[in-house]
Amino acid sequence: MLDKLRRGRRWGTAAIVLLVGGVFVLFIGLGGPLEGGNTSAVIDVAGQAYYRDDFYRAYKRQEQNLQEMAGDAFDPTKSQEFLKASTASQLVNQAILASAADEMGIGVSKGELRQIVRSDPGFQGPTGFDPEQYKRWVQYEYGTEGHFLRSMERQLLALKLARLVGSAAYVSDAEALDAARYKSQEARLAFVALETATGDPGALSEEEVQAFADANPDRLQQTYDARRSEYEQKEAIRARHILVRAAGDAEEAEVDEARGRAEAALQRIRDGAAFEDVALEISEDPGSQAEGGDLGFFSRGTMTPPFEEAAFGLEPGVVSELVQSDFGFHIIRVEERREGGTRTLDDVRLELARELLAAERASSDARENADALSAAIDEGRSLEEAARARGLTVERSDWLRRREDGFIPGLGASLPVQDTAFSLPAETSSSRIFEVDDKLILIQTLERREPDPEALAAQADVERAELLERERGQLLDAWVDAERRRLETAGQLWVNLAALDEF
Repeated sequence: MLDKLRRGRRWGTAAIVLLVGGVFVLFIGLGGPLEGGNTSAVIDVAGQAYYRDDFYRAYKRQEQNLQEMAGDAFDPTKSQEFLKASTASQLVNQAILASAADEMGIGVSKGELRQIVRSDPGFQGPTGFDPEQYKRWVQYEYGTEGHFLRSMERQLLALKLARLVGSAAYVSDAEALDAARYKSQEARLAFVALETATGDPGALSEEEVQAFADANPDRLQQTYDARRSEYEQKEAIRARHILVRAAGDAEEAEVDEARGRAEAALQRIRDGAAFEDVALEISEDPGSQAEGGDLGFFSRGTMTPPFEEAAFGLEPGVVSELVQSDFGFHIIRVEERREGGTRTLDDVRLELARELLAAERASSDARENADALSAAIDEGRSLEEAARARGLTVERSDWLRRREDGFIPGLGASLPVQDTAFSLPAETSSSRIFEVDDKLILIQTLERREPDPEALAAQADVERAELLERERGQLLDAWVDAERRRLETAGQLWVNLAALDEF
């Protein structure tokens, strides 16, 4: 029942989040100064002290909310320091607002408190407000009703002042319309994406690779050192197998029948039949049957134990006896064995040289092509024309709208690219070269589409509400920050998280 009551007490959180845009969060259960109990204050703002029990109550609510958002990814240990800092910040903000509201003569009447308590969903029974539910919850969370009501009063004072500060927010019709138009415009793009980090290693001759390696020993050493872990190899073998299935819980007759078919296959191989041909014909392993039983390279710990023990005990080219596992009967032949260890720089020197030279060529070629396209656009040609002349691929997008992250499918996330695309007139190319991830990008706006006037007006109403909420949050941010600095200068605000050493 208490869990149900706590889940129902969300009125404060929702109201304050809407008002302040995430600057300050009001949690039912934050509480004010405890009477008695732990006397080591964690936070003191203008004489309002918060003790360990207050902090713990706020921390647990914060932790619960974070866990609900993160789901299975939530890690309470890794989140602890963040939650401590966040909880301290929220308590300080609440105290700043409540203290200032009290100084301004803003009050909370007993009638307001009574109405909030009696209408809270967490305190409702079959016939309405349930005093017993209310008393049980208050006693469990706060100890006394007086303590709970004083805590509520402090939170409501903070909420009232937050509303007062946020009431100065204003968004004009023009601002709302501009914001709606900004988000509603659509465009279709053509773009060229030139890779700078990866080239075609196969296009390089052995002489070119060797010359690069000889000329760049320090660079090869640095690259090898940075990627040394890539060259650590476990002992591994490459093997083929033939599987005749017989489940571990199969009847004895079924197991005997499978063993008979496996023995017949093994005899065919001993009589000279190609292992691969027998595997193609009778193996019941769908993952390797089409490859003639080839499993590729694998290290210890990746196969079922009986199979693995037999395979690693074979020399290359030797065919095993029948090996029984939970899957059935296997016939195994090891093709290659690769010893464990770390490949040295000498082992990988030419591989690295080929990779680095290919990337260097790709970067140089990309820059040369990008500069040529940019120059052609400056001379009056379109991106599509210039790209065709150089044999480069031009990609085209579907209709796009602006996104906050600037993501464009096939191109990547870039706000500068997005801003340029929506500022260009239709059928216009930009000579600017954008760097997005490992690509050089040039764009051309193919078409522009303006929003329907009725849809634009409806979107303007949505944008007005969002802009108002954002401005309220910014106003409250600025107000609280200024008040915090004043209190800190006057020595009336301090936070002592050391008091939580045993938290």
